[in-house]
Amino acid sequence: MNRWYFWKSWHPHTKSIYWGLIVILGLFLIYFTYNFFVSPANVIDWQKISNIEKIKVPTESFRVGLFDLSYEFDNYLITEVYRGSDIQISQATILIQLLAVALSLIVLSVVISALEGFWFYFGALVFTGILISFKFEQLLLFGQADKTTLIIALALYLPAFYYFNHLKPGAGILVRLLGFAVITCFLGALIFVFTEVSTPMINLVNYGLVTPLVLSLIFILLLGNVLISFFLKIITRGNTVGNKNSLLHFLTISIIYLVNVALLYAKNAGYIDWDILYLNAYLILVALTLLGIWDFKDREIQYQSMMSFAPIGALFYITLAIICFSTLSYLYATANDPLVETFEDAVVFSQLSFGTLFMLYIIANFINPLMENMQVHKIMYKPPTFPYGTVQIVGLIGVVAFFLNANMFPLNQAVAGYYNGIGDVYREREDQFVAEQYYKLGDQYGYNNHRSNYSLGTLARAEGDHSLAPFYFSEAIKKKTYALCTGKFGL
Repeated sequence: MNRWYFWKSWHPHTKSIYWGLIVILGLFLIYFTYNFFVSPANVIDWQKISNIEKIKVPTESFRVGLFDLSYEFDNYLITEVYRGSDIQISQATILIQLLAVALSLIVLSVVISALEGFWFYFGALVFTGILISFKFEQLLLFGQADKTTLIIALALYLPAFYYFNHLKPGAGILVRLLGFAVITCFLGALIFVFTEVSTPMINLVNYGLVTPLVLSLIFILLLGNVLISFFLKIITRGNTVGNKNSLLHFLTISIIYLVNVALLYAKNAGYIDWDILYLNAYLILVALTLLGIWDFKDREIQYQSMMSFAPIGALFYITLAIICFSTLSYLYATANDPLVETFEDAVVFSQLSFGTLFMLYIIANFINPLMENMQVHKIMYKPPTFPYGTVQIVGLIGVVAFFLNANMFPLNQAVAGYYNGIGDVYREREDQFVAEQYYKLGDQYGYNNHRSNYSLGTLARAEGDHSLAPFYFSEAIKKKTYALCTGKFGL
């Protein structure tokens, strides 16, 4: 029972913080589900344009004496046409993502401050890279396009890391959380008061999109073998001496799952076009996220030299989950289809690679205990011969192999999505020329992606270019039309 309710023995403050983050994750799962089903209607809708034209309608002629007479009366011709609206990104969407990023930075700061030795310095270095990735110089703080904001941020966070790690290592999670929350709020207030750009929120979110994307990718890779390990748990948890066929059941259910993921990969890559029901990558991701809460605890023996699960590892996992689903929700809420497809590819690649390697790892290490129907799930992360680290290394190589087989298309899609976001920044500033250049870069990297071309079409339409606008709109629907007709999305 304690394996399921592992938080029961925690300090009340820590338990409250953890459950608060669990609730936030649940809200983001709901938010993601909503955006998943309504996108792109939450960004683009149909506009009905009506036109009334007065015309003269002649009546039938009639004869009066020697003359044929007729007269006209007014009639009204009403025409209606539908056209797609401009891109409409709500401020609430941007604010939600900004708050999610800020919360994640606060909790990650708490995690880093609690690490020991080499890992503390490594974490502080990674956090410095995170701050650099936000490109604060674009905010023109105090009117300066330099590193002033970055220097201020480093001057606030790094001493706090050192204080909690070296001078006050016994500080509780709540104290650390409040300390880094105050620092983050102060930095945010400084930016919003003294920035000289008109759109600081979308600037921070879209220029700083690299960090949430990288953290989300790390999270997806962490989930690579979660479902296969879950199959092992449900098959061997209740094993007794009289049980039989644990090995057969484990292999059967694992192979069925991996074959279905392989079919999804083949469909996305355009290798097959079968009229069957395929797995949904995002449904897989939701299931993995929930199951991974307990699996990450079971894996503690593999990362305990860096941190313990209770509570630092648990907070780290939930924070990555929050940033992953908040970012994915933001991409759906802004209809940024190239990056959405990059997420799908990451899920499929990692499941195929890590899942297959983990199944082979279980067979290589525990085939005899499985044949004897022992409760192998209790020792699956304590291998006698084939180390679990090999699964991680070879699994990552497998992901890279899928990536290279796709001719680096997922990376190009990610770059295209990033440029779409920067284009949105300048469109919000009403700098149409610069926005157009970024959307063109997005179209260049993510060939025929819907978002770049649709954005270019709306800009051309706003400028009255009635020849270029239809061209971009036709380019925007090419991929969507092809996907709807053939079922081939992604690669």
